[in-house]
Amino acid sequence: MKKNNAEFNKYRTLCKELNPLYDYIQRTCFHDDTIYSISSRLKNIYIDFERSYSESLEKNLDHYIDYFSICDHLFFINFLSKVTTEEDHAILIHAISNIGRFLSCRFQNLLKIKYNHDLSSLDQKKALFVIKGPFHLAHMSFVKSFLYGRQLSKSRNVDPYFIFLDEEPPAKIKSISYNLSGLKPSIQLRQLKKIIINGNYGTLIWQSVTQNLSLFMGSRFTKQQIFWSARYRNVLFSSIDKYFFGAREHKSIIKYNGTDWRYGRFFVAEWKGLAIINKETSLSTKDDQ
Repeated sequence: MKKNNAEFNKYRTLCKELNPLYDYIQRTCFHDDTIYSISSRLKNIYIDFERSYSESLEKNLDHYIDYFSICDHLFFINFLSKVTTEEDHAILIHAISNIGRFLSCRFQNLLKIKYNHDLSSLDQKKALFVIKGPFHLAHMSFVKSFLYGRQLSKSRNVDPYFIFLDEEPPAKIKSISYNLSGLKPSIQLRQLKKIIINGNYGTLIWQSVTQNLSLFMGSRFTKQQIFWSARYRNVLFSSIDKYFFGAREHKSIIKYNGTDWRYGRFFVAEWKGLAIINKETSLSTKDDQ
């Protein structure tokens, strides 16, 4: 989310409880503190934030969500992108996710009141992939492998559709995609819920993401929610029903909804110290197939 100065100043005024989070992330150098001291400070900021909860937060919830999105993106740039171990990454994700989950729960309550829809009536066969981040990077290779495998298979037990949060859908799948890029996170969340209900999507599949991980995944949008990742562990989100860890040494099959999801090695460009094969992927390259 791009930061507009006038709008940002408005966030600073209306959502002042988040100012300590932004100020700390902005001025703290990654090497000044240990991972544990950074985590401890963020958790203390969250405790103070939760204590300051008031009706003004509910009134300006969209602004809080968009302000947190700015903080979360800055946190990724200044901290998460610099860690090299999964343990350090998990510690920092835990710390920043407290506020995201808190806001997500409040937002979900508002959506329940607005839509009041029976999730059990949604079609579990219709799967909606939420694409966060550039589609050409290696961490999207699972989606492309799934699409390619479906073209070869006679099975149609899962019908895939896509939502793009950060960029326009590729031409090859534009007809089965929704473009939410350019919208504020608060609007994206509302649109996501609206699309799910109008399209009767019963399964939501979150692709590997970093920024706004807790904000988007902390909510119950549909009947079944799945997280496919090569890095993050499903320890943060009670909203996730199934968790697939993509990085595996040997080919394997995942049984889901009557379909075999075949998958082998998974290479992730953001992992430090690994020899990355096929950093950029497409829908039709030989490596992806």
